[in-house]
Amino acid sequence: MTILPQNRKQRASPATVRSYLKVAREAGLTVDKMCIDGGKVEIHFADLESPRRPIDDGDLEKW
Repeated sequence: MTILPQNRKQRASPATVRSYLKVAREAGLTVDKMCIDGGKVEIHFADLESPRRPIDDGDLEKW
């Protein structure tokens, strides 16, 4: 277990995030959603077997 000083902030570096996405692309994965919260990077990949989930448009009519 690592204990960090309270005044030290963690954040994900752009280079780290790029490397994660590069590896995913090389593996042929499609990123569905990505959340970055401080030093935590959470990447959700699209399911290859099911269609992409519909966009929540709030029941707006198409013009």
